[in-house]
Amino acid sequence: MKATLGGSSPTIGAIGSGTRFNGRRFVALTAALSGLCLPFSGLQVHLHQLDSILSAPRHSWMAIHVALGVLFLAAVVVHATFNRRALMNHLFGGAVARSALSHEAVAAIAIVSFVLLVAATHGLR
Repeated sequence: MKATLGGSSPTIGAIGSGTRFNGRRFVALTAALSGLCLPFSGLQVHLHQLDSILSAPRHSWMAIHVALGVLFLAAVVVHATFNRRALMNHLFGGAVARSALSHEAVAAIAIVSFVLLVAATHGLR
């Protein structure tokens, strides 16, 4: 079984199927599936926040949420590594040599910063 994680198409030969395992597809789907499950597990953690810290449902949902978060983060880092050239093109508007960020990158940074600010100050009263 031959495995390559770098290059343009990371693949691992599948056992007995004759088709090749696509590492890029695997990483993208792992990030998508774990990312889609995170809001649900986060909601469950929120709904069980008043339970005893030692209650089984609260502990289970917290463990699920943390595990999904770690899996999501790892998949996103690998995905960004696989697609670093495209990511740089998105950030700098197709000209990596320019130092200015693209309008889309500035808008994305502004929206994420605003949401983080609102979320962080939500509990301050």
